[in-house]
Amino acid sequence: MSGRCQNDGPGDTPDSCYKRAVIEQWQAWRLLKFLGIAVWTTGLAGALLSRSQPRRLWAVHGPATIGLGFTWVAGYGMAKLHGVSMAQPFVGVTILASLLTIHEACAIAERPRVLPWNVGALVATFASSIGAMVVRNPGTAHQIAAYGLPLLLGVVAFIVQTRKSAAHDYEPAAVFPSTRSWVVWLARLEGTSLIALLLIYMPLKYGAGIVLDGGQGWFGWVHGILALLWLQALWSGWRRLGWSWRLTGIGFVASLLPFGTFVFERFMPTAGTDTADSAGNP
Repeated sequence: MSGRCQNDGPGDTPDSCYKRAVIEQWQAWRLLKFLGIAVWTTGLAGALLSRSQPRRLWAVHGPATIGLGFTWVAGYGMAKLHGVSMAQPFVGVTILASLLTIHEACAIAERPRVLPWNVGALVATFASSIGAMVVRNPGTAHQIAAYGLPLLLGVVAFIVQTRKSAAHDYEPAAVFPSTRSWVVWLARLEGTSLIALLLIYMPLKYGAGIVLDGGQGWFGWVHGILALLWLQALWSGWRRLGWSWRLTGIGFVASLLPFGTFVFERFMPTAGTDTADSAGNP
């Protein structure tokens, strides 16, 4: 950083150079977060509004998942840049609410019929996650607006959905392969992140004193993101792919062991019957 600043101008000081670098990093993270939210929103909208079953599945398994991941990464970068603790309540609310958007989007995309409950919950959790990002730790009035408004929007979406006829097409043959492929890729990504954390990052840090991420916790954060998404993948495996509780439990244990999810991939059924009924649980 200092080497670059020395060539920027005769009036530059180390302090002004540092501040400029921080601003540039902040702008870069903010741009990435904006793009992540845009892609995430596009995926959720596609899962909610598209008539085609394959398009709904692609929307949630592709843009919604990828966009949410990049949103979490950029949010972490912004927090570390300004010394914001990840233990802040608004961070937990944001993570939980945004993860629930993927859960509800999966329920909408993978089911034969769109339930008003899923639509209302998707709208409410999405609005709540965005509200938590923007409002953070304000006064009581702002918190009521940030968390009360999403509930109101969810109720409105619920009522609207109950009054409209189902407009979504359903193609059972598309559900299993699309969902399974999504689960497989999340298994590979989660497994790779665990290997990088336990077998590369930690041995170098504690054995050789080499900290690859400068002590910023990036390896742990990325693994945490993928671990949360893997929980949703396990739910989809049980609810939509017909996995038994035993197989789902094995998948969870596998995610705690290096190379575990790669081995677990071999136990995933390669064919099956869509288990989503027309009036089952979300």
